Amino acid sequence: MKYGYSKKAAAAVCIVFITVCVGITIAAFASDGWAFNSRTIPILALFGSFALASALLLIAVLNRRTTPGEDGFVYRTWLGAESEYRYDEVEWYTVNDNSTAHIGVRGKKLTIDIDEANGPAVIKRLAAARVPDHDPKMTDGVFDDSGEQAKRVLYRRGRAGMAGIGIGFSAALVLFGLGPVLLGGNIDGSPAEKALFIALWALLCCGGTAYFLHTALVGINARVELYGDHFIFRNALGKRTRYAYSDCVSVNETRFYNRAPAPSPNPRIFHISKIKMSDGSKITVDDRMLRDGLGAAIGYAGLPKKVKNPGEIVFH
Repeated sequence: MKYGYSKKAAAAVCIVFITVCVGITIAAFASDGWAFNSRTIPILALFGSFALASALLLIAVLNRRTTPGEDGFVYRTWLGAESEYRYDEVEWYTVNDNSTAHIGVRGKKLTIDIDEANGPAVIKRLAAARVPDHDPKMTDGVFDDSGEQAKRVLYRRGRAGMAGIGIGFSAALVLFGLGPVLLGGNIDGSPAEKALFIALWALLCCGGTAYFLHTALVGINARVELYGDHFIFRNALGKRTRYAYSDCVSVNETRFYNRAPAPSPNPRIFHISKIKMSDGSKITVDDRMLRDGLGAAIGYAGLPKKVKNPGEIVFH
């Protein structure tokens, strides 16, 4: 089977991470005479856990696949279990980014890869059958202050990845920050140099942890709720603010270009937009939110824009 660029990239990252973790562990044991002690055991536990998690992710990435047919498709999970589903059983689907989509069927949510040959075929069949392109259950329990139920709830592209990466790297940096503690009194230098080393280490770890925690919170919390004549924006901290569609004044748009060679039903240009509101506040949304309903509601195409093109993200 020919893998798409996203699977190749994910597999490469996993392999590199496994290699680095194993290399650090071997180097630590070799420098300590291959002895199990208070220095080598924490390193083995930490980097061994990272290597194991990466190995499981590698298996999941390479094993999951979708095989379309005339009346349905066969879905194989990351553990290799296969199930067959008919197209007329699918309740909804969502296209998340240039590599994955979710399908709701038989009360389950399946993740399929759409940057490979089979993925777009399944999505095209579902679109032709007029299957809803959003999860209707996402609006359950979502109301504004007047009791009106949201017509649609929009999240950022790749929110699960943002949350996972944010939480994972935050945890790694917290553990990494324990380095001076694990090293104990083995830090060379004068007391002032040791203090400076620990201070810089703490600054690096705290700053990085704060950044990745914010990334995780954006993935988990940030969303837009669409109503009849207004929308509610929820930020990374969970604060909800109500705006009229006409409150949007101007846009600062940062565009990225994805020149992935694999076929994809999604736009190849994606962007992050900071929208200035009439009260002077700003909200940050992405092209997925705009594409799925917010853009048409606020008249995004006609808003004054400042466009920034930082470059291309190229996958081979």
